[in-house]
Amino acid sequence: MEPFLRVEFVGEPVVNNDGTATIQARIERGTAHADYQQALAEVWLFVSETQYVGDFSYSPVFSTRLTGGSLPVIGETFSITTGWPQGLGTGSQRFFPDFSRKYFLRVGARIDKQVNSTNVYNYSTVKEITTP
Repeated sequence: MEPFLRVEFVGEPVVNNDGTATIQARIERGTAHADYQQALAEVWLFVSETQYVGDFSYSPVFSTRLTGGSLPVIGETFSITTGWPQGLGTGSQRFFPDFSRKYFLRVGARIDKQVNSTNVYNYSTVKEITTP
């Protein structure tokens, strides 16, 4: 079965001096099937303290959610910085603690097509960072 979307990191995550991390990624269509060509509905930069990171296991503090006007264009490289769990620019940005810790990052994207009444995310590989 073909994925709805293909999600990949572009380069390696960058740990910033301000207590955040920034990644670059790209999302491509995973299939040419006309029933699965909806616009992006949601993109997340999922952050977790475990390697099992995704919509099923992530930090509600450090992850970042993109919706609406903040969604990237399919096929173009985009950047996301950690710490906006309610949506980019919504509320106040959250920062990693001031001590060194390992985190795992993964980009998840979905269209508005459900499978068995469930939203389906397509994911990038998992990347590991260590905060300063």
